[in-house]
Amino acid sequence: MGTRSNTRLATIHRGAASLLVLLVVVSMGACADIWGISDRELTSSGTGGTAGTGAVGGTTGTAGKGGGGTGGTMGECTVDANCVDSQVGPKCDPETKTCVECLPGPNDNCDFGLYCDATKSCFIGCANDGDCNSNGATTPLKCNVESHLCVECDASKKCPPGSKCMEGTCLPGCDAGAPCPNSDWECCSDKCLNVSKDVQNCGACNDPCVPSDSTNWICLDGGCVFQSCNPGHADCDQDLSKGNGCEVSTDTSIANCGKCNTPCTVANGTPACVGGLCAVEDCNSPYSDCNLMAEDGCESNNNTDPNHCGNCSTSCAGAFANAQATCDSGTCQFDMCNIGFGNCNNVLSDGCEVDVTTSLANCGSCDSPCSPPNAVPKCEAVMCGSNRAPAVRVIARRPRL
Repeated sequence: MGTRSNTRLATIHRGAASLLVLLVVVSMGACADIWGISDRELTSSGTGGTAGTGAVGGTTGTAGKGGGGTGGTMGECTVDANCVDSQVGPKCDPETKTCVECLPGPNDNCDFGLYCDATKSCFIGCANDGDCNSNGATTPLKCNVESHLCVECDASKKCPPGSKCMEGTCLPGCDAGAPCPNSDWECCSDKCLNVSKDVQNCGACNDPCVPSDSTNWICLDGGCVFQSCNPGHADCDQDLSKGNGCEVSTDTSIANCGKCNTPCTVANGTPACVGGLCAVEDCNSPYSDCNLMAEDGCESNNNTDPNHCGNCSTSCAGAFANAQATCDSGTCQFDMCNIGFGNCNNVLSDGCEVDVTTSLANCGSCDSPCSPPNAVPKCEAVMCGSNRAPAVRVIARRPRL
C-alpha cells in the first residue's frame, strides 16, 4: 500500500513538472509575440545562456533558451575520447590539446565530398581519390591534392555532393541535382555552406549572428554564441537581449573610459576619452591645463597664477628687475622690491634699479645720502660710514754724540 502510494505521488509530481515546463514555454512564446522578439533573437541575443566549463573534454557554452549564450571554455583534451561530447568537434588536436572538427591528412574524418583544411575544419573538396568517388564507382575520379578538387568528371562521372562538374573539374556548387554533403550543409545561393558553424549563415541561409563590429560571435550547432567584445568595446549594460552587443566604445566613452563605469572628470574644464585614457578636451576661462596632466585638470588660473599669467607660457618672475610681481587679471603687476634694492626713480620699466646696500645717494633707502662730515663717505650693508686716512706717527730721534 505504501509503495503504491509513493508511486502515485511520484507520477503526480512528474506530471506537475511537465505542466510547469509547458507553461514556461508558452509564456516565453507569448512574451516574444508581445515584445516583437523572434525565436532566433531569443536564442542568439541575450544573457540567459551560460557557458559550460567542465574538465577535460568540456564543451563550449551555447545559447540558452530565452537568452543568448556566452562562450565558455572549449575544454582540454589528450585523446579523441575526451571530445565525444564536444560541440566543436570529435578530434583532439595533439598540438593545441583542444577539440577540433578534423585533423588534416589523406585519411581525415570529414564526410564524403569534404576535406580537412589547415584551420582543422571540413570544407567542400577532397583529400584523396576516395573523397571523389562513392562506393562501387566504375569510372573513378581523381583528386588533385593541391587544389583539393576532383578532376576528370563528365556526364557519366558524377561529382561528389557539394560540387558541380565544370569543364572536367568538380567545383564547389549545388542545385537540385547536386545536393550538399549532409544535414549540416545547406545550398545557399548555389553554394553549400555549413550552417552549423557559419557565423553569417547560422542555422539557415542568410541568417547571421547579431552583426556588429564590436562583438565576437561564433556559430555552434546552428546556434549563435557570444564570445567576447572586440578590443576597445565593452558590454557595459550587461544585456545582450537589447541587440546592441558591446555597445560602448571604451576608447572614446567619457562615462566608460578604458573600461565600464570609469568616468572621466576634469577640474575647471571639459573631459575627453582618447584611446581609453582620460584627457582634457577644453578648459573653462580663465583656467588652463599648463602641466598637461589630466589628473589635476585645468589647474592654473591664468588671472592670478604668477607662473602662468594670462597664458601658460608667461611667468611674472623677472618681469621687473630685482623685484617681486603678482598676476592680476592676467597681467603681471609690480609688488615689491627685493631686499637690498629700491625703486628710487619711481620708474617700473627698470624695476628696482638701486642697490641701497652700497649707494651713497640712497644708503639704506631711497633719498638717504651718505655724507659724513670731514670724511670720505662709505655705504656698506645699508650703513653710512667713512673711509679715514691712517694717522701718521712721527718718531723723534736722538742725535749721535
